[in-house]
Amino acid sequence: LLEQSDIFDASYYRAAAGISRKVNAAEHYLREGWRLGFEPGRHFEGNFLNPYFRSAGFRGPPAITYLTLRTGGHALYATQSEVEAVAATIRTADLFDADDYAARVEGIGRLDPLLHYVIVGEAMGHAPSKMFDPVSYGQRYADIKSGKINWLYHYIRFGGLEGRLGTRGHFEETFDV
Repeated sequence: LLEQSDIFDASYYRAAAGISRKVNAAEHYLREGWRLGFEPGRHFEGNFLNPYFRSAGFRGPPAITYLTLRTGGHALYATQSEVEAVAATIRTADLFDADDYAARVEGIGRLDPLLHYVIVGEAMGHAPSKMFDPVSYGQRYADIKSGKINWLYHYIRFGGLEGRLGTRGHFEETFDV
């Protein structure tokens, strides 16, 4: 899985970890490298992502957690700058309630609640507030299930302007459609 991914670069990893070409770079990362803080490639920041993954119960190598979650159809971002760009857009709207989110979602501790939502919260089905339901949004609009965009980000940038519903509608709540 790791060797075939777009986040693994064996040459980059070997140089960073100081291992020879005789050592399998992917195996080294999985056995010990991630624990020592080595990244599997220059376009993946597992050291930044790992505290968020751990808060959601994932304890293994960050690259494997990332690749596994990504196959679930949710957007995942590989670097802090990617996460921060999405979070910056979400901050412009009143659809994320940091205090409420932190109170409802266990394991956050001192992590930034909005970054938690962007990195793992939405994928875990946590709502950012009472004004947006990512589960119903994802179920309602199959065209956004590509896993390439955060659904709250999509709603803020495009969905709301297109007239898409960000929460369950009254009819659906009444009849549990």
